[in-house]
Amino acid sequence: MTTAPPGWYADPGAAYDASLPADALRWWDGSAWTEHTHAPTPPDAAARLAASGTAFAPVLVAPGSAAAPASVTTETAATDETAVTAVTDVTAERNPFSRYALIFGIATIAAAALVAVNPLAGLVAVIAGVLALLFGILGIVRSVRTRTGRASSGWGTVLGPVGVILAGIVWIVAIIALTPNLGFPGMDYAQPLPEAAERQIMRELETAATADPSVPYPDTVECPDTNEVQFLCTIHYLDGSTNVAVVSQTPSGLLWQPAELGEVGEK
Repeated sequence: MTTAPPGWYADPGAAYDASLPADALRWWDGSAWTEHTHAPTPPDAAARLAASGTAFAPVLVAPGSAAAPASVTTETAATDETAVTAVTDVTAERNPFSRYALIFGIATIAAAALVAVNPLAGLVAVIAGVLALLFGILGIVRSVRTRTGRASSGWGTVLGPVGVILAGIVWIVAIIALTPNLGFPGMDYAQPLPEAAERQIMRELETAATADPSVPYPDTVECPDTNEVQFLCTIHYLDGSTNVAVVSQTPSGLLWQPAELGEVGEK
């Protein structure tokens, strides 16, 4: 004798018990009927499941055939792709501050590089740097909720202050390079003629005294305030002696010649 496999089957007691629905199901364990029963899905419940995209379909078969209720969730790939694309687009538009922060950060660096050409670029760099920092902070705060734009916001907060500092450094270097008489070693400034002669004579006398100890070391050089092509400068040495240098202005630069010690200006 062949026994039906375990499963849900039409309840044989429904034909004799009026309290059971005509389409009631009972569990067959493979050898006997059990006390477990299963009522069919009500129409209103089936409607709700269909609206949610889930379909529950009990299979009613005669004993001797394998059957079991099945639950199937139906979703289309097109719907998923459309929904994901829409969510991504909306999320990307939720953090515009990150884009503004990056734009103003790059503008700050560009303006800082132009300070040497136009000092007004320094003001532009400061304004752009403040805006980059402001939008960067707002973008970082917004990215906590939207999960987008954190990298761009971070770059904006970095490039803004760095650009302002760079603009300040370029401005200071330009001022030093264009302002005479600051006394920085190794830098040649456009100076008035007497001051240029004093510095040149002093530098060359110090070089000569360093190379030859027998040459007196200079203390100061004084030249008159004049625009003449040729003039005299007074040289004071550390040993108390003085001398006179004849300075001539030529197209190739300044030329000077000291008088011999003991002949002119010796104390």
